[in-house]
This record gives sequence, structure tokens and C-alpha cells, in this order.
Amino acid sequence: ASGKKIYLYQNNNLSIFDSSSVDIIKLAYSKSAGIVAATKNGIFDFNSREFIFPNGPQANQFPELAVDNNGNLWSASGKDVTGVGFYKFDGQTWTNYNGTNTLGLITNAFNFVYAADNNDIYLGSWGRGFTRFSNGKIVNFSSTNTSLVGDPGNPSFIVISGFNKDSKGNLWILNYWPGDGQSLSMLTPDSTWYLYSNPAELGQVWDQHYSLAIDPYDTKWYSIRNSNRLGFLYFNENGTYSDPSDNKFGYLTTDDGLNSNFINSVVVDKRGDIWVGTGLGVNIISNNGTVLSDFPQFRISSVFALRQQTINAIAVDPLNNKWIGTNQGLLLVNSDGSSLLATYDTKNSSLLSDEIRSLAIDPNTGRVYVGTDAGLSSFETTAVKPEESFTELFLYPNPFIVNNGGTSLTIDGLIRDTDIKILDIEGKLIREFSSPGGRIAFWDGRDESGSFVSSGIYLVVAFDKEGNNVTTSKIAVLHK
Repeated sequence: ASGKKIYLYQNNNLSIFDSSSVDIIKLAYSKSAGIVAATKNGIFDFNSREFIFPNGPQANQFPELAVDNNGNLWSASGKDVTGVGFYKFDGQTWTNYNGTNTLGLITNAFNFVYAADNNDIYLGSWGRGFTRFSNGKIVNFSSTNTSLVGDPGNPSFIVISGFNKDSKGNLWILNYWPGDGQSLSMLTPDSTWYLYSNPAELGQVWDQHYSLAIDPYDTKWYSIRNSNRLGFLYFNENGTYSDPSDNKFGYLTTDDGLNSNFINSVVVDKRGDIWVGTGLGVNIISNNGTVLSDFPQFRISSVFALRQQTINAIAVDPLNNKWIGTNQGLLLVNSDGSSLLATYDTKNSSLLSDEIRSLAIDPNTGRVYVGTDAGLSSFETTAVKPEESFTELFLYPNPFIVNNGGTSLTIDGLIRDTDIKILDIEGKLIREFSSPGGRIAFWDGRDESGSFVSSGIYLVVAFDKEGNNVTTSKIAVLHK
């Protein structure tokens, strides 16, 4: 091998094979394929003139992740020339979408992805507006068919840095750097556009915008950055799309209680509180319903367990626990942030890097996806979305062997905040406890006094707080 070619000398004859302008690292020979070469693009097969490589994402870049209602993971790939389109992972197979293999895709530079409730995928591009991917069809939204205005120096260069939907099904789009100052745009279900500037920005056209979240009161929360100002904005059109007189808006900084004005991530949890990831830890903004009053009275607190951490990403699981991506690994805190539940890094887990860039959670399986600067990792968790109503309890392992080995019985099929009773075959109460809140709970095989139960058949009774919904199942217990 030499450079991009292979020279074969045999029986006084010289043959030259070209590897399609890819540098060859090493040669090998296969009885089925003949000569193959290791390259940075995969294994090059000289017979088929094609590259061989495992199924996977087209690039090792995961700047933003989202999971749709079918459990598919979607990922953006990057901005500018680093972008290679976007990818989908269905749990088994990766599919790559780019300008070469996807009809209608006008750019590969996608830096943001959002999965809507109807499984439409919205992709924010770096310079070409945004794209809606629905049932395999591409629709592009750019300066040619919308009123969106981009970079102050180049109005047709539109960068989109966030999407979200409000309670009425309107799609809100965050314009990264709008030359006309209209940072927020709304597209209604009947395809009507509304564009808004936030008066709290004081008419600045050099503000750059990140991390859009919408709370239960339809208030939009997002961060701004420019050379002179950093901080956190909120805006609520108050349900009157064309009447600016009743709009509510504001600007929060460290003067109002934020740990830092440099904000990387914003999410709304299951209580409606705003979790703000900053360069110096996490803030929680509650009482945010007062934004619709003339004098909002927010409560801004700081999560002690996350102090001094640079927060890059936050995700909320079905139990309302928070997964926190930092530059030092992945942290898990409980619903109100009062307790640090777990810490994961490259030393104690499968994380490929301690620098976490993006997070997404599949609530139906409890799988947590973690995008790092060295690749993608995932965690299987028991934080699974609860059932809407009881159908059947699944108990495993069955039989359940109790001993000092620390095994637990898994109780699957629960509704939110289920209460559970363990009864013996005669109906005597052995143990009573509450589920963590999701679809799955555990029993350690002990009674109320902390002793392991005897061998026998036991009833597991699950019911809601009011006792209106009840289901039961049996489990065989062996005491060793």
C-alpha cells in the first residue's frame, strides 16, 4: 500500500488498485472478498468498490437529542461544515439522513432536534432555517417561504436554536440571531405565523438565543448571550396573538437570584417548575404562574448538590428525577434537587467521556441517552412512565427467592403513585409501601418488622390513593 493505492506485483506483472481517494492504513486478505484495506472511512472492498462498516450514526457527534413517542432516538449532527445531516436509532438500527440520500434536504448542518407529540421531527439548521420531517417527507422553512429574519449581517442566514409546543398545539421557534429582533416565532396548527420581539431585550439585534422551554402557563423561557449582556428571558403573549398590549415579559439575572447569567440548558419539570442549568450550578424557578400578574413573584432557589458545576444539559425522567450533564460526568438528583442519587463518569460507568453535551430519555422504557464529546452512551433505568390504568401486574422473578443476597421482586404495571400491600394467603397484611411513582416498584421480601418472610404464596395488591382502582397478583416466595 502506498497513499491511496495498492500495488500488486505478481508473475512479473504490476497491477494498481485505486481506493477512491481514501488513505489506506493497513491491508488484509479475505477468501470471500479478496484484498481489503483499512481506512478512516471503514473497510474498503476492492472487488465491490464499496466501504464496509457497522451500522451506526454517520458521525460521532450528538449536539442535541430527542426521543419520539415510538421510542425512536433522533440526533442532530452539528453546525457549519461539521454537520452531516441527522440520524435516527430505533433501538436496533441506525438510519442516517443527509442531502445525498434524502430528497428535499437542503442542508446537512443541523444543530437542534425536537420531537413533537404527533411524532413530527423538527430540525433547526445552521443558516437554512428549519426542517420538518413527517412520515418520511421533508418540508423546509427558510427565508424564501417565511418571514423569519436571520443574521443582522446576512438576513437570509437563519439559525434556529430551539423548538417547543404550547398547550394549544402551537409550535414556537427560537431564532438564534434575528436581525429584526424577533427572537420568537409561532406557527399555529392551521399554518398561521406570528412573530414576536421581547421588549425585555430593549431592541437589541445582537442578542443570541438558546434553550427554549414552555411552562404549563404557556410562558416561554430562554437565555440570551451577547458581548454586553447575559441572562434569562421570559415571554407570554397572554393568549392574544395579535395584541401586544397584554404581553408579559421580563429579564432575570444574578441580581434576581440566578447563580450565573451564563445559561446552557432550560427544562420544565413535572411540577411545572423551571430548572435552569448555568455555568455555576442549577437554579429552580417556581411560582411562575405569577408571570401573568402585573408584579410576578418568582421563587428562585439553588440546588446545593450541584453548586459550582458547569451544567450542559438537563433531562427529566418519569419519576421527576433530574439527570444533569456536566463537564465532570452525569449526575442524578431527586425531584426537588435536595438529594444527589447517583454520579456516573468514565471511571464507574460506560460513559465514553465525562463531558456531557446532550441528554434524552425514553419514558416508556426508562432508557437514558447521553451524548458526550466522544460518542453516545445509554443507561437502562427503572424510571418508566406509569400506566394510565391497571390492566395486569407482572411480578418477577417468580418464584421469588429471598435470602441475604439483596434480590428484590419487581412489580411492573403500576399507575402513577401506586400504594402496594403484600398479604399472605390468609389475607394478613405483611407489608405496605408506596411505589416510587412510575410503572415499576420493588419489594425486598421483608415484612413490616424488617424480617424476611417465610416460604409460601403471597398476594400483591396495588391500588391508587383513593382506592378506586385496584389490581392483584400472586407470587410464590421461597425462603433460603
